[in-house]
Parts: sequence; C-alpha cells; structure tokens
Amino acid sequence: MVTKTFSKIRNTESPLVKRLIIPMGVLVILEILLLVGSIFAGGLTSSLDQNAKDILQQKVASRATYLQNEMVESWSNVGLTVESVNAKAQALDKKGTIDLSKIDDSSEQSAPLLDAVADDLISMMRTNHVTGAFIILNTEDLSKASSGKKPGLYFRDLDPVSATSINNGDLLLKCAPISLVNKLAIPTDSDWKPQFDFTETSYHHAAFFYKPYQNALVSDSDISVSDLGYWSLPFVPSSDMDGHSVISYSVPLRLSDGTVYGVLGADITLDYLQKQLPYDELTADKQGAYLLALRKGTSFQFTDLFVNGPVYSQATQDISDPDIRKADDSNLSYFLDTGKQGGTFYCAINPLNLYNTNTAFSNDQWVLIGSVKTSDLFSASHNVKFILTVAIIITLLLGIGGSILISYLIARPITSLSHEMDVIDPQKPISLMRTNIREIDQLSTSIEQLSRDMIDSSNKFTQILTMASVRLAGFDINVTSNTIYITSHFFDLFNMPNIDTEGLSILEFQNCMKQCEPYINKDSGNQVFLYEIPTNSGTSYIQLKYINAGNHHIGLAEDITHSILERRLIEHERDHDLLTGLINRRAFHREMNRLFTRDSHLLKTAAMVMMDLDNLKYTNDTYGHDCGDKYIKSAAECFVSAVPSGTIISRISGDEFYLFFYGYSHKKEIYQAFDTMKKTIDSSQFMLPDGQITKIRVTGGIAWYPKDSTSYEELIRYADFAMYKTKRASKGHFSDFDIGDYNEAAYMMQSKTELNEILTKGLIEYHFQPIVSTTTGEIFAYEALMRANMPTLRSPNEILSVAKEEGKLSQIESLTVYKSFEAFAGHMRSGSIGSNCKLFFNSLPNQGLSPADIKQVETLYADYLPLVVFEITEEEHLSKKLQTEKSKFIQKWGCGLALDDYGSGYNSEKALLDLSPDYIKVDMNIIRSIDQDTNKQEIVHHIVSYGHERNMKIIAEGIESPEEADTVIRLGVDYLQGYYLAKPALLPPKPDPSVLKLITSISPHRP
Repeated sequence: MVTKTFSKIRNTESPLVKRLIIPMGVLVILEILLLVGSIFAGGLTSSLDQNAKDILQQKVASRATYLQNEMVESWSNVGLTVESVNAKAQALDKKGTIDLSKIDDSSEQSAPLLDAVADDLISMMRTNHVTGAFIILNTEDLSKASSGKKPGLYFRDLDPVSATSINNGDLLLKCAPISLVNKLAIPTDSDWKPQFDFTETSYHHAAFFYKPYQNALVSDSDISVSDLGYWSLPFVPSSDMDGHSVISYSVPLRLSDGTVYGVLGADITLDYLQKQLPYDELTADKQGAYLLALRKGTSFQFTDLFVNGPVYSQATQDISDPDIRKADDSNLSYFLDTGKQGGTFYCAINPLNLYNTNTAFSNDQWVLIGSVKTSDLFSASHNVKFILTVAIIITLLLGIGGSILISYLIARPITSLSHEMDVIDPQKPISLMRTNIREIDQLSTSIEQLSRDMIDSSNKFTQILTMASVRLAGFDINVTSNTIYITSHFFDLFNMPNIDTEGLSILEFQNCMKQCEPYINKDSGNQVFLYEIPTNSGTSYIQLKYINAGNHHIGLAEDITHSILERRLIEHERDHDLLTGLINRRAFHREMNRLFTRDSHLLKTAAMVMMDLDNLKYTNDTYGHDCGDKYIKSAAECFVSAVPSGTIISRISGDEFYLFFYGYSHKKEIYQAFDTMKKTIDSSQFMLPDGQITKIRVTGGIAWYPKDSTSYEELIRYADFAMYKTKRASKGHFSDFDIGDYNEAAYMMQSKTELNEILTKGLIEYHFQPIVSTTTGEIFAYEALMRANMPTLRSPNEILSVAKEEGKLSQIESLTVYKSFEAFAGHMRSGSIGSNCKLFFNSLPNQGLSPADIKQVETLYADYLPLVVFEITEEEHLSKKLQTEKSKFIQKWGCGLALDDYGSGYNSEKALLDLSPDYIKVDMNIIRSIDQDTNKQEIVHHIVSYGHERNMKIIAEGIESPEEADTVIRLGVDYLQGYYLAKPALLPPKPDPSVLKLITSISPHRP
C-alpha cells in the first residue's frame, strides 16, 4: 500500500510542498501504526479482558461449588428424618393409634403422628441449617382432585445460623393442628393455620407438594428417596402467610410396601439465600450480580429464580426472559444485551448438579450465573485504551505539524522560482533568480541555456518550412502560459496573406480561424479538418491536424490539393465503366447498400430493371468488337437520355445493364418512365460500318420494391430471372417478375440438386412392410419401400418424376437394387427377418442393370437372390428388349416376378399376358372397401380364378380393416399386405398376434 502511494505521488503532477508533506506524513503514520500494532497485536488489552473474565469465572465457579454443596449435602439431607418418620408411622399404624389409609381425613386422625414426628422435623431443621421444615399428610391421588386442605406441620426459623434456643423459642409454627400448638409450646406465626390450605390454588400449582408425591405413586418401590426429591422454584407458601418467598426441597413419604402417605421437606427463604450469594464479591465497586436460574432445555434462555444485585435487577426489570448469548471464547461465558436500558452484561454460568442422572427431575437444570456489566468488567482495558489513544493522537498531530512546517521552509524558494518562470516570455531569452540551493540553481542555468537554444532552433525550423516544396505551417497554444506560437505564412495557406502572426494573441487567432469555418468539409473528423478554400486559380484543399498534448494544443496545416485531386481521379476511374462512363458493378452495389440501409426512407416505390442488349453478339461476330463497343456506348447514351434524372444506371458486364428507379409515389409513375424509355429505345438508330441502320434492341426484367422484396440482392436476382425468362420467350420486351414462376423454377432446381445428392451419396433408406400368408398366418415376405429425408424430395413418386425428367431412372434402378438388397441382407443376418422370407422390391419396368451391376450383385448377394421378387408396375408401355434382358438375369438368379398395382393401369391385361408373373398384386384402390362393393369382389374373384389356374399367387394390397381382410380371404387371396397388418418401418415389423389369429380363423372357410 505504501509503495503504491509513493508511486502515485511520483507519477502525478503535484506541488513540492505536497511531495514533501505526504511522505513525511506517511512516515509518521507508519510509526504510529507500528506503535499501535505492537500494543494491540501483542494482546495487551485482550489479556486484560481475559484476566477479568478468568477472575469472574473463578469466583462464580467457587460460589457455585459452595452453593451446590449446601443444597446437596446439607439442605437436602433428609434421608434419616424420612426413615424415622416412616418407622414411627408404621409403629402407630400397627398399634392402631392411627390409620394410614385415613391419615389425611382430619387433624384428629393425623395428630398422633404429627406429635410423634415434630421433634424429628425440628432436629432436621437444626442440623441442615434450613429456614423451614414441613410435613404434609395425604393418601389420595392428587391428579384426581383439584384442591383441598391437608394436615401437617410447618416450622420456620428465620435465622438458622444463630444459636439455638433450648425451648425452641427461636422457632415459629406456621401450620399445626390446634391440639399440638399448646403441647409443643412453640409460638405461632402471624399466618398460622391448622392445616395446609390448597383451596385457593390447586394441587398442580403447589409443585413442592404435588410433584414429589405424584412421582412416588408411579415410581418403582426400589427407588431411593433421594432420587424422588424435588427442588421447587421460588414460591410463597401461602397468600395468607408472612410473604417470605422460599425454595424448597421435598421428598415423598413412602413405606417399604409402596404406600405413599405424604411429603416431607425443607425450605430456604430467599432472604437467607441472598446471604449465601454475596454479589459484592464479584467486583470491587459492587456492580455485579448473582442469578440463580433454571435453563430452558438446550437453549441459552434462562428463567430467573433469584437475583441478588441491584444493577442487574434494574437493567432487566422490563425483560421477562433475558436471552443470554454465548461469547466468542471457548469458556463458559456469555453476553446478555439489555438494550439501551442497562447495557451489556458479561455472564459466567456454572451448572448446579442437584439431581442424579436419569431421575424424574434431572431435566431441571439449575445454574448459578455471575453477571457483571462489560463496562465495569473491562474497565482496566478501557482505561489503557483511552490513555494510549490520547498519546497516539498527540504524537500524530505533532508529527504532521512538524512535517508541514519543514516542508514549507524547504519549498518556499523553489515556489518563488516557479512563479517567476510562469510569467516569462518563451520567445525571448530568460534570466532566473537564484535560490542558493546548488541543484536548483544548476537547473536554472540549464533552463536559461535551453531557452536560448530553442529560440535558435525555432528560427531555423521556420526557414526550413519556408524552403520546403510542400506548403506547411503550424501553431502551438500553451494553455498554462496563455501564449501562442505561429509559424510565418500560416494564414497564407488559408488565402489570408495580410494577417501578421507576430504578437497575435490566442483570442485573435481563434477569430481568424472562425472566418475559415464555412469552408470546412462535412466529412471532417474531430481532430482532422479539411478546408476547401476558394482561390483565383480554383479550390485549395488544406488539411489541419489538431492534437491535445496536455497543456499544449498543437496544429499542423498542410496543402494537400494535389493529393485530393489525384485521389478523386482514381476513385472516379475505380467506380465508373471506362467505355460508357456509367457506374460499374462495385459502385452500383455500394449505392444500393446505402439506399437500402441508411437512406431507405428515400426508396418509397421503386423498380429494379435488368436489361440485356439483344444484338451485341451478332454485332461483335459480324462487324468486330470495336463496332460492338460503339453499340454498347450508344445504348448507354440512349438509356441516360431516356430515364429521369436520379435514376441509377450501371453497366454490370458486357451487354448487361442495371437501372434502379426509386423515390416514386406510385407504380404508374415508374410505368410512365418505362414507356418513355421504351419509345426512346425503339426510336434509336445505330449505323453499322457497312452503312446499314439498325435499332438498339434490349430485353428487360422488372422487380418491384417493396412488392417483390425489400432486399436489393433479391430484387437483382428477381429482375435477372424475369429478364432471362423474357429473353427465352421473346426478345425485345420487358416483363415483370412472377414469384410463382420463380418458385417453380427454384423448386425444380432444388429437386435436381437433391436428386444428384441422393444418387451420389445414396441418401435413401428402405422401410419394410410384411406380406402375410392367409393359409398359415405367417410372414411370407417383406416389401422394401423407398424413403428419402430431403427438404424437397421426400416421396418415391417425386424422386422418380425428377429422375425421369433428368434421364436418370437407370441410376435409380441400380441404387434401388443395391440399397434394398443391402438392407434385406442385414436384417436377415441380424435375425430381424426369417431365413425363408422373401424380398419384394419395386423394379422400374423399362430400366435394367448394367453387366457390371449384375456381376457386383451376384458377388455380394448370391445367397439371397433366390428370395428376391421383382415388382413391375403396369403403368407404362413395356419395352420388349428391356423386358427380355431383365427376364434373363431374373431367371438366372432364381428370382420371382410380381405384377404390381394390378388393375390401376390402362393396359393391365396386356401386361399380365406379356409378363406372366409369379405373383399378382391387386391394387389398393380395388381392395379399399371391398367388403361393401360387390363389383370389386367380382373383379378379385376373377383375378383369383385366373391366377390360380396358372399357378400365380394373388396378393391383396392396402388392407386396412378386418372386414377387408375377411372378404379377400374368403375370395381366395393367398397373401395380405397393408396397414391393418403393420405399417412400413425401418426395422421390419411383426403383425399383431390378434390379427394373425383372425386370419387363420377365417382361412378354413375359404372356398
């Protein structure tokens, strides 16, 4: 970071004072940072804070250990008393003095037992140093009763640590039967009652009584009394009593046989508990607090049971359940944020293990919390931080102030020298003051010498510019010094020779240049301006290059008149046809691109005209190319004179011209211009070398914008198409573009392209459709059907139609044989087709295979040839010669012959007689709905009769319903083919078994 700061200072222009102050200030800051880092990074304050935490945690842990010992070892040590009470109860019950089952019926029933155990309770209270001891007698299930009164004894000792009275005069009776009050001779408390009264609050709310008693009812009899004990939350024993809040430890009175007849317990008043938890031991200024709390599950929320400490009590008086958050350290320490009311407290928490594990009340987790305000706990570290901060600020202020003073004293003479240099005239020799700083004075001497050298160089440069053959001039504006340097003869370039550049101010220079602004070329850029200055000899082109170099604005003016004129001549020759002077193809496309992009709003209604000279070839061949060139030139002159101004005319090639009419509101306006142009062309005359007079004849095609297209490339293509179409029909005319004719031609062109691609790449595949025997229901054969996945040519009929027009049916025949045989052999080898199945494929009737193809087929597929059946359509006249040749290799291969689509041609019977096929495939138009047409049935009946008499098999094509299948089977057809059985698929399909079952069920009923 420091390195980057110094680097930025070095690379940025700034005053010397700043350059001195910043490094010195950074150095002071670094020293301060090192000091701060050594203090805080060394952990001084954190160590102080941690020591404070550790001391607090040790105090809380010690107090928690003490309190836990008191509660577990002393206050809750009631085991011997319980045993004594149980023994006396059993003895009295055995004597019949009391009935334990009715012990809680009345005070009279319970008085003997209470009298017997009174000394035990007093002894326990004295021994355990508790503030109260009680016994409550009960034999009923408290969960089934809501409230009531119960007999019992309750003693109170408000100062258990003081010396005891021999006659128990320091004790008070809070509850005892009337019969025992006089007998015990113990004073009664102000809220004495003969029985425990639970009528105002239900048993459920008297947890010190209810919980241990009910737990004993449902617990095993072998569980010890200590595991059944319960520490209650703070409560007031009775609303009518003295109001002392207590916590109590109570256990059930249960005999060995499991009989539960009451509860015995001891209590500790919160006043006494407060003395056991002195908050003033936590901090020297007594700002701490002890909290006895109950933790809520596994969260860090606690229910305060007892608080001893005024600071904490005041801070949390409006908070019902303080939310204590765990601190960042790994110790048992936490934070409590009480908000603006009391600030943040640091809490050390220690659990009190009052219950054995897996006992009924082991989930009640009591904790002792020592809480101190963080501002008090960490006051030592805060004081250290404050002292260090004040010391650092004072050191920093002194360091920065000293840096500023030293920097000012060093920089003052240099600043004075700088101010002197600001007002010097750079065009005159300078003399600078001395600072008495050796390095600076040496620099001043060098600057003075450099000034003299620069003035000398400037004079020499001006002389060189004057002598140069290229007219150059320039200026340099110094924004800092508000001065300008202009070479002599600068304004001579701008045809303003009377302006004297000596002593010219910046404002005067700007006013002079404003006079030239009307002559700035519109294509000038931001920093390169082209001025077209009118002169007596024409126009001078002055180029002014302008750059902004920091505080200097520099301009260079150059006379580029010769370069401009030369470039324009080259551009004209580049964009124009040398013969006709019209724009050439390149310029035409550039103009079209401009019109159709940037200036498309100018087009409106437009027409693209493609024209071709009709007699140019004849003229060239007859009279020579010189005459042809004159013919072209005359035609161009005729076109220019015949069309409105603004029409774009271009010669594209030898005899081809483009005309583009645009900016018209209606087509009729362009048609009027066409009529004028046609009349001019028709009336034109051209004299041939032999003296004959001929007319200029042209043929043209017209494409309209935007009707035909909004793309000029398409308009050119459409106009070209219309022109050549017209030229083929009748020369010397013009015709409009027809999209229908274009699409038809495009379709044919695309179809021919796709056909060539199919033939060269073999882009066809064969789908197979089963032919099923009506006798056995088995697949007898598969017919291979051509499929192509091309954009235009998709169906076999489309492919054959284009192939016929192109004379490529023989190539289709050869491709069909190879592809269908290849697919059939592959399926048979893979097991998709049975070994005895035949292959039917469509062979073109008047096409055959070449000897090379025949030999190749025999080599590749010799094993499969006996399974092949050639299908011949009867739609065309059959060639006797081709029929004979095809029959020879069919017989040689052992193939079958089928007459396809029988009944659809014009000469079916003749084809049947000529071919004498092995199979007759009845056309689907006859089979369709044959079950509803008796005439069709009669035709099929005759075909079957004729074929069977001559050992010909009959195949019904196009079966699409079970009714059609049923009808033709009953008519005696041998095989079925159609969608009802299966559609053609790339992988040979199998008919549905239910269809085959239907076929075999019909077959026995055939004639």
